[in-house]
Amino acid sequence: MRFVLGIWSKLEEFILVILFAFMAVMNFINVVFRYCFSQSFSFTEEITITAFVWVSMIGIAAAYKRLAHMGMSFFVDNMPKKIQGYLGIYDELDPLHDEIEAFYMDFMKTLQSFKLNM
Repeated sequence: MRFVLGIWSKLEEFILVILFAFMAVMNFINVVFRYCFSQSFSFTEEITITAFVWVSMIGIAAAYKRLAHMGMSFFVDNMPKKIQGYLGIYDELDPLHDEIEAFYMDFMKTLQSFKLNM
């Protein structure tokens, strides 16, 4: 059970390593083919960009899990402890609010597009 939990706790890092290695190999193959054979694989650019986006998103999750995400710690650390607590709560609830607002705006835009198409 510990083995499974150990793997599960390092899952983000494992995925990051695989994706980063995949990006490096794809770029290397593309560069070799471009300079040695004057041919380029067009799909490697798209795959690399997609992998980079995934590396960024999974890296954010891994950093957040370790509480290593970048924040306004300089300002927060210099405030009184009570205000730090309120800012910590705000820091956790603000992304939720943003997601709810984005969902609402997307939903309203979808309804508007259906009205225009009818």
